[in-house]
Amino acid sequence: MSDWDGLRSTVEAMRAGLDLEMPGPGVHRREKLIDAFQRGDVGAEAIRAGARRVLHLLERVGAFEAPEISDERAEDRPETRALIRRAGVDGMVLLKNAGALPLAPRKGARIAVIGPNAKTARAMGGGSAQLNPHYLVTPWDALREALPDAVLAYELGADNRRLAATITGEIVADYYIGRSPGFAGVAVEV
Repeated sequence: MSDWDGLRSTVEAMRAGLDLEMPGPGVHRREKLIDAFQRGDVGAEAIRAGARRVLHLLERVGAFEAPEISDERAEDRPETRALIRRAGVDGMVLLKNAGALPLAPRKGARIAVIGPNAKTARAMGGGSAQLNPHYLVTPWDALREALPDAVLAYELGADNRRLAATITGEIVADYYIGRSPGFAGVAVEV
């Protein structure tokens, strides 16, 4: 399945085994896939195989037996918390551990916590990735609780705001004809 609006091809995606374009209705499937099939760029067996995989998924999750979408429910269970924690740990990548991890609760240990989300709990994305967790813990608070004798230092680091801050200084724009700055400039605007 593609990320939302992440698909940029028809033939290449089919050859790579991408079976479902999201969100639907797709842009790079439907008529474009029919055209690719008619040109001979995508074979009927590849289309059938992709459709079989989607149907198998629907069968596996019980969508044929219960096609209605059930109401959301909140179930805060210890086994679910353990599964989520294990998935998070298993999904982490450590490029090199030179004895730094796991963090040992040494008195006076100095730890730099860097990043705009270190003191802000981020637990959701947009659209179908949005969720309302039972509770939130910031990385800063988790480190503070796990290592009460450590000295934590915070810095913002890179900013991750959706929109960049407004520029208040002077801006100069040079306009050129052609694709290279080697061409003669046609206008300068301040």
